[in-house]
Amino acid sequence: WSAYQTAYTNVADAINAAIADGKITEAEKNDIDAKLTTYATKLNEFSSALERARQDIIEDKIPIRVEKFTSPGYDTYRDSVPYSAHLAIRVFKDEEDITDTINIARFVWIRISENEAGDDVWNEMHTNAGASVDITNADLAGDTSFICQFWDASKTNLLKTTKF
Repeated sequence: WSAYQTAYTNVADAINAAIADGKITEAEKNDIDAKLTTYATKLNEFSSALERARQDIIEDKIPIRVEKFTSPGYDTYRDSVPYSAHLAIRVFKDEEDITDTINIARFVWIRISENEAGDDVWNEMHTNAGASVDITNADLAGDTSFICQFWDASKTNLLKTTKF
């Protein structure tokens, strides 16, 4: 980035110096041409570095870890007993929790139960729920599972599916 910025500044300065007196000498023209060549090279290098970084993220070369968390008692549901649980996904880059920096739309919650029509309603109601949901007896319909999908920023690549 700084090499690109320096090359840009050098071209701009050379052009401004050359036109300051209203005429451009052969030496000034050659200087501008040389600086434009350097600028084009640095711009190409910068663009290539950006593309490599984008590809690394898409190809999961930058280590991202997704972990699931539940509140205590999550797996102890009993009929006719009040029930509530907190389900959460946390995303780590290296050892840093980056969950709160991620757009909530990248987390997609899906309920799978014995009530398919109710699942569609539940899924719609939990659109953009973010990295966590709270569930109660009302969210359960027979044998019920919850899934959180974590997508890339463009929502074209599913990065991780976690089942609760």
